This record gives sequence, structure tokens and C-alpha cells, in this order.
Amino acid sequence: MTRRPRHSDFDTAQSVARSRAGAPQSRGGRFRARARMGVLGVAATRTFFRERVLFRSTPLWLLNALLLLGLASCEQHGQSTKKKKQPLPMVECAPVEVKTLTERLALTGSIEPTRTARMASPVEGPVIACPVREGDRVRTGQLLARLGRTKGDDAAAASARADLEREELERSRIEKLVQTGALPAEELDKARVKVSEAQARLARAAERLGDYRVAAPWRGVVSKVHVAVGDFVSARSALVELFDPESLVLRFAVPEDSAARVANGAAVSIALDAHPGKPLEASVARIYPEIDRRSHTRTVEAKVETELSLAPGMFARLELTLLSEPDALVVPAHSVLRRDGQSVVFVITEELEAEQHRVELGIADGGLIQIRGGLSKGQRVAVAGHARLRHGVKVRLAGARGPRSGGEKGR
Repeated sequence: MTRRPRHSDFDTAQSVARSRAGAPQSRGGRFRARARMGVLGVAATRTFFRERVLFRSTPLWLLNALLLLGLASCEQHGQSTKKKKQPLPMVECAPVEVKTLTERLALTGSIEPTRTARMASPVEGPVIACPVREGDRVRTGQLLARLGRTKGDDAAAASARADLEREELERSRIEKLVQTGALPAEELDKARVKVSEAQARLARAAERLGDYRVAAPWRGVVSKVHVAVGDFVSARSALVELFDPESLVLRFAVPEDSAARVANGAAVSIALDAHPGKPLEASVARIYPEIDRRSHTRTVEAKVETELSLAPGMFARLELTLLSEPDALVVPAHSVLRRDGQSVVFVITEELEAEQHRVELGIADGGLIQIRGGLSKGQRVAVAGHARLRHGVKVRLAGARGPRSGGEKGR
């Protein structure tokens, strides 16, 4: 049997010819290469015409039958693929429960006194005495600082005191003369006016002398001393600051979006960095009437009842109770989805069918959220695997072998 040449013979012949074309050959070598290429070309041409004649000689009905057979096998393969059943979506569920929810707001604040004083003097002069230091407890009227340069005011006070004594004696003399009828009653009235004027001058002189002595207005603690003995101070310069330790409160700022929901008496849980591990409880005692126009916050004060040692400036972390719902329907917060601008959850029925329910939300606390409408106690809601669910879709529960769709139920 004669070997049927393949198309690769052409490639071989051509590669041989190209490889030899660059090298110098004798006349006999070139003749043998051309003869070999001619024989291969004739054999390939005969094979091509034999295959073409075979295709043309095949009956048409046989070709059609082969084509229909191929189409039928493709259709059967597609149907078998469609018959493969897809598993139902798997979800996890949680029941709708009734619990007490408390909405809290985490904030920071500090311990501050509400009763403070910056003691100053309306006169100027050198400081000749300052017997207190920071941290000293003082009583009402106790000396805090004294200024010098009082000679002129001392002389003015002595002169006013002497004038008052003289006018009082003159008034007594005129009063006796009026009683005897030696002087008219108008003279007694003039004497009384002069006594009043002398009393006023003495009071002003005594008051000016008192300006050189700075005393505590009430019981408290000295928080800062601004001067020392020998300093020369101008009028109305701050000398000593003090606060009332009984007036310490927790002061904090509430953001504007929650400011209107703060109520007097609301509970506040406090944790002080100065007393770690010792939580404190307080209640809102004062709500400032205005919103700060720069920070857009509202200042709130809470009264702290504790035996711990508190000091102004202590940093506090706190949780403010805004609202408490004792009997609230709750679900896990991640079970709520947003669909078309609305809050929805998927309720899983006893037939393992997903039902989409639109819900009205309330307060949130610790991973739970209140449902004000749209659900009832005891229903099951999907909490995992529900992101792509649709209303009416059959599902299976996680951890259980759920039903299959279609003909797979009968297997």
C-alpha cells in the first residue's frame, strides 16, 4: 500500500529546501532536492482530490441523519443539565422577643465646681500679707490677702469719724435749745442732716480701708494663689481663687441631635480615670437653656453622690440614659434590611417560606433593635443568609437537612 502523504511533508520539504538554500551546493545536489519536492507535491495533490471525491460521493440522507443525531444528543444533554436541582437558600433564624431596652449615649465630661470665686481688690498697692496657699480650707471672713499704702485712707477715716462726733454733739445742743424755744425747729432738722452726711463720709472711708483687706466670702478651698508678698498689683487684679467642694458636679456636653431628649433626673453611669474599677451613679440635675452656637452642644450637669474624693478637672467617661422601654419587641439589629428605602425583615414560616415584612424601628441597645410595628412575639426572623432573599422563596434552616425542590423530593 502506498503511504499517504501528509501536509507535514510539505513543511519538511520546504524546511529542507530553505536550509539548503543558503549553503553552496553542487549542480547534482540541487537537482536531487528539486526532484524530491516534486514527488511530495504530487502525492499531496492526489490525497486532497481523493478526500474531496469521498465527501461528494457520500449520500445526502446519510449526512442529514448524522446532523439530526448530533442535534438530538445536544438537546438531551441540555435537558439533563436542567434536571440538576439547585439547593435551597440556607438561613439562620432568631425569635422575636420581649425585653427591656435602654437607649444610652456615650459621652465624656469632667468634675467641675458650680460655686467659685476670683478674689480681687478695687484698689492698687503692694501685697503686704498672703497667709494662704493652694489646698487650704478657709472659713467665712478669713483673711486671704492684704494690700499696703493705707495711710491716706486711714487719715480720711479718722477725719470722718471726728466730723461725725462733732456733728452729733452739735445736734444734741440744738435739740435742747429747740425744746426751750430758743431756736426754731428748722435748726434741729439742719443738724440732723449734717449728722447723716458725716455718717456717710465715715462709711465711705471705712469701706475704702476694707478694700485693702481681701477675705473669704464663704467656706471653701483655695484653688489658686496668684500673688506673693511684695508684689504690686493693680486695681481689680485677681489675687486668690477658691471653690466650694460641696458644689462639685459632673459637667458634660450633649450633641444637638440628642439635646432635646435629655430630661431632668435621667440616670448617668460614670467611670472616673482617677478611680478605676469604681463605677458611680448620678442623675441629671441641670440642663442649660441654650445650645452653644459654636460647638452645637448643650451643657448638662449631673449631681454625683459618692464618698470618693473628687477634685475639679477629673476626667469622666459616662453613659447618659435617653429612653427606656420596659416591654419592647426586639430582634437582632443585623436582621433588618433596607429595601426600596424601607426597613424590612424576613419572617420564616412553619412551611420554611420567607415572607418579607415591613417594620417600624425604635431604639437600639447592645445589638438589639426595637420593633414598634410589623411583627409579633414568637415569630422567627432570618438573621443570616437573608441578604438576597425574596418574598415567597423556600428556604432551609442552618444545621438541618432541608427539602429539595422539584422531582428530588420523591427520591
